[in-house]
Amino acid sequence: MTTDHDLIRRTRAAVWHPCTQMKTLEATPPLAIARGEGAWLIDPGGRRYLDAISSWWVNLFGHCNPRINAAIVDQLGRIEHVMLAGATHAPVVELSERLAALTGLGHAFYGSDGASATEIALKMSAHYWRNAGQPEKNAFVSLQNGYHGETVGALSVTDIPLFKDTYAPLLRHSVQVPTPDARRAEPGESAEAWALRCAEALEAHLAEHAATTAAFIVEPLVQGAAGMAMYHPAYLTRARELCDQYRVHLIADEIAVGFGRTGTMFAFEQASLPSPPGRGAGGEGAGGKSAAVGQDAQRFPDIPPEAIEFARKLRHEQTDAESLMWYLLRDRRLGGHKFRRQHPMPPYTLDFYCHEAGLVIELDGGQHAEPARDARRDAWLGQQGLRVVRFWNNQVLQETEAVLSEVWTALHAGAYPHPQPLSQRERGEGPRQAAIRPDFICLSKGLTGGYLPLSAVLTTDAVYAAFYGDATARGFLHSHSYTGNPLACRAALAVLDIFESDRVIDANRVKAQAFTDLLADVAAHPRVRHFRHRGMIWAFDVAQTRPGFAARFHRAALDHGVFIRPVGQTVYVMPPYVTAIEDMHLLAEALRACLDHPDI
Repeated sequence: MTTDHDLIRRTRAAVWHPCTQMKTLEATPPLAIARGEGAWLIDPGGRRYLDAISSWWVNLFGHCNPRINAAIVDQLGRIEHVMLAGATHAPVVELSERLAALTGLGHAFYGSDGASATEIALKMSAHYWRNAGQPEKNAFVSLQNGYHGETVGALSVTDIPLFKDTYAPLLRHSVQVPTPDARRAEPGESAEAWALRCAEALEAHLAEHAATTAAFIVEPLVQGAAGMAMYHPAYLTRARELCDQYRVHLIADEIAVGFGRTGTMFAFEQASLPSPPGRGAGGEGAGGKSAAVGQDAQRFPDIPPEAIEFARKLRHEQTDAESLMWYLLRDRRLGGHKFRRQHPMPPYTLDFYCHEAGLVIELDGGQHAEPARDARRDAWLGQQGLRVVRFWNNQVLQETEAVLSEVWTALHAGAYPHPQPLSQRERGEGPRQAAIRPDFICLSKGLTGGYLPLSAVLTTDAVYAAFYGDATARGFLHSHSYTGNPLACRAALAVLDIFESDRVIDANRVKAQAFTDLLADVAAHPRVRHFRHRGMIWAFDVAQTRPGFAARFHRAALDHGVFIRPVGQTVYVMPPYVTAIEDMHLLAEALRACLDHPDI
């Protein structure tokens, strides 16, 4: 039987541990683990430790979860791996479909870990602009103290000197703008006011450098390696507005905060749109009925039922160009403007219509061109106070980005550049305001529940369309051998099944409130500063510390049966979602005992 002493001796001789100065293992040996059970880690001698940080934030539903185990075992009997270049398989297809439904983004591209997801998103953004004829847009912006991984590209947009400075000669320059970390607010200043003030620096940078900026990458709501720095969702809302205004991609790095960690499935969902949601909203309400019919009743009061029925029929007879244009208009916010397709406006049916901007987009195929008819239609629309932008079908298919650029210009040159927000009825929504949507989302960590390495990047149809074509070099030529591994995908599907069947997000809200109440004494401790909480993440800073605080706190917590690793002077807990209330009592008691210890 292997003892913990034997395992530690052998690991020192053979293993190079991550994020570790190996010499420290002489004084602080790693915790030897033989097995896991739920929220607990168990050493070779049978001693149990509460995994208060979910094994580097990856474990959602406990160690040796029977449902995830069963899914992987079942997949082992089918196919363990097949290359995803030139082949496909059911787990990767189903996972991609389900992630698209959850995020509102599509065409999942897979990697192995969080850093590789960041690399993929950065490369994809810069390559998009190159394909769009703007190769000069290849620079990136990130937040101060942000962390996005430690591969070369990811480290270039990371702002943690301990990780970055040594490799500075290898890295590409990027720009960091002030963090909206609420701890930095002025006395009496709200977290929201501080967040919006920080967004002014992002606006100033983009106003000057948008022509060369590809994307802004951000950890939504919580900057993990910055010591669980938490900030107000208003920053994300404003960042979305600015990225739209200056035509810069917004990359949401949800690697650490995705899958329920912040209280919603994805953190970006907590940032609401301030204006009508054109991104992904489409032009039809529930049941396929045009949401614009009632809205346009004052301008065009007499739309007969047969005209509406004819417009619906045309929606099912789209050309390739019309289908592509619809995906692009539906996918991009275009400054908050919302389009409707095949909109009835007797005596005509309009291909695409934006009520807020008074803009009509018409597509024509060369063999069907009727200049005289088009001139009559354009003149009539002009009499109604509408402007018309007309494209050939081939333009849409072959010059996609140029077409979208012209639409953008037409929208923002119109009479209504700042549309009034639609009512909830007009948006087809309930009381909750629509969330923003990033152009890219990076996922990993909790994606497989801590079982297998897997990451995914999802993006918009507009980005995907820019890579679609006959030229190989126009495609996204990024890969690794285990892309979309079936075993990892089955683990991820099991994780999504648990979220759905167990109503995990709702259960977590109840559990989070209970644990916050348990931590009241910790929050009030005289050494604690900036106690903060969001979703299933709790953190606080400790005053009156000496060098080596994090290592001493870690060792003391182990003595109390808790596995925890502070970041500098910040102590945080991010337990698995299966952690029981009685286990949270133990965790709260351990934190209080460590804070009371005079030598920590």
